[in-house]
Amino acid sequence: MLIAKHLQIRRNASEALYETVLVREDGEELFLTATPLAGEGLAPMMARVGRHLRQLPWRAVGMTVFTGATGSERREELLRAAFGAVEWPVTWLQTDDDSCDGPAGVEVHAVNGPEVRTIRLRTRTVGCAWEDAAARHCELGDLRDEQTAHSPPVQTRQVLEDMAAALRQANMEFRHVYRTWFRNRDILGWYGDFNRVRTEFFSRTRVFDGLLPASTGIGAANSGGAALVCGLWAMHPKAPDIEARAMDSPLQGSATKYGSSFSRAVEVDLGDHRRQTISGTASIAPAGETLHVGDVAAQVELTMRVVRAILNSRGMDWAQVTRGVAYFRQSTDMGSYLRWCQANNVKNMPMIVSHHTVCRDDLLYETEIDAVADVS
Repeated sequence: MLIAKHLQIRRNASEALYETVLVREDGEELFLTATPLAGEGLAPMMARVGRHLRQLPWRAVGMTVFTGATGSERREELLRAAFGAVEWPVTWLQTDDDSCDGPAGVEVHAVNGPEVRTIRLRTRTVGCAWEDAAARHCELGDLRDEQTAHSPPVQTRQVLEDMAAALRQANMEFRHVYRTWFRNRDILGWYGDFNRVRTEFFSRTRVFDGLLPASTGIGAANSGGAALVCGLWAMHPKAPDIEARAMDSPLQGSATKYGSSFSRAVEVDLGDHRRQTISGTASIAPAGETLHVGDVAAQVELTMRVVRAILNSRGMDWAQVTRGVAYFRQSTDMGSYLRWCQANNVKNMPMIVSHHTVCRDDLLYETEIDAVADVS
């Protein structure tokens, strides 16, 4: 199957809005990152995003909101005011630092053209499914166990089973998943149990026989009080030349060697363009030990060098980034990202900078990044 190569990639950065638009023969796709203007609260930031989306008949298929320690308890009110009826999954992530009470940003994934089907489990919207000439696509979000009295491992098993159930509604299986997010409350207290449950599920569902998804596991609170809230991206190709494949990191070893079941990155080839989704990446040596303990600037520098090496390995660089999140363990360290950008002349990268606990107590920084490039 030959996919038409007529693709335009438009990138724009203005007024704390960063967007990448893929213009294809069968529709358009938007990756939008909004960060707060000086002194801007959550409600006006969300309203600004809503006005921007209404400029074209965009249909959101997924949204992630990074709030402060409070704010998400008003989520339904804020969503209705900004967007009207919401028929896509919205994941709300809170910092666990009471001193950080302002929003960090909003990510939106949207399409214009394809028919979108909403996926629901029980009473909640957890996903959207759509298709184009190359593949069927599914995005899931806000997946969490509402029975919060369950132990964290039990909640993890429930969420993984819910992922599989939602994928079946999109006529997919877990083997079609290429990217996951696990935002774990009190992550340092039970990360080992989480990894064990995930690995058991992946073994039982034979994920290890195919593509091991890229992933982020990060500490984050949520207003529902769940042990974790999760999401994923999946793709069911329509032709053999459309595929998702795991990528090695030139500067780090496999995460599976120290008990974490994810690929360092995944590249998705959709015929007219390639996408990279890079897992949560931190200051870790090839053998798995933490480097630059206690030095946040050095951890940021090494982490960004590792991420850039992955991008460069497939002909991409910072200019091709479509979205990213910079996670800092200490809120007082968050200025380190801007200082790194200034030192490396990196401008207008769509990055949300937020305070969240990284999965090791000696890691001060972690980042995840996605990028898109045409096939030329």
